[in-house]
Amino acid sequence: MFKNDRFKYLIDYKKHVKIAKKRLDALGDLDGKKILDLGTGAGYLPYLAKKRGAIVMGVNPEWEEFYDYITEDLGVKTLKHTIAPLEALPFTASDKWDIITAYQCCFHKLGDGRKWGVLDWQMFLNRIFNKHLVLRGLLVIQINHPEVLERALIDTTIRHKWSGNTVRIG
Repeated sequence: MFKNDRFKYLIDYKKHVKIAKKRLDALGDLDGKKILDLGTGAGYLPYLAKKRGAIVMGVNPEWEEFYDYITEDLGVKTLKHTIAPLEALPFTASDKWDIITAYQCCFHKLGDGRKWGVLDWQMFLNRIFNKHLVLRGLLVIQINHPEVLERALIDTTIRHKWSGNTVRIG
C-alpha cells in the first residue's frame, strides 16, 4: 500500500483499513459521489473511497504534518485547513459534497482547549448544510464525547440518527 516503507512501523494500517472499509460499507454505493473527509488523518477512508469510484478530498489541520507523507504515498488529495465554528471551509459555493465525514474528529476544540458549545456546533452544522452539502446530502460525525453535539441537534429540524458515538445527519 505504501510507496515509502518508513511509516509502516508507525501505524497499524491493516486495522485502520478494516475500519475504513466498514465505514464506507455503511455509506452505500459511492460510485461518482463527491466525499469530503474532515480530519482525514492518514487518508485510509478517502483512499478506499476513491477505489470505489468516489471523488474524494481530505482535510487535515495546518499544524498537523505527521500524516502528510502517508496521504501523499496513498495519492490522497488533501487540503490543509483548521476547522473552526465561525470559519467557513475554504471552498467556493459551487463546491458541494454528497457526503461529508468526520470520523473520530478532534476539531471540536477551541484554541484555548475548551470544547465547542451548543452554539458552536449549530453554527458549524448550519454552514455545512447551507454551503457545503448538496440537497439531501449526508453528514457523518463520530466524536468521543457527543453530549454537546446531541444538545445542538435537539433544537433542530435536521433529520439525524445516533448509533453509539456516531451521528448520521441528513
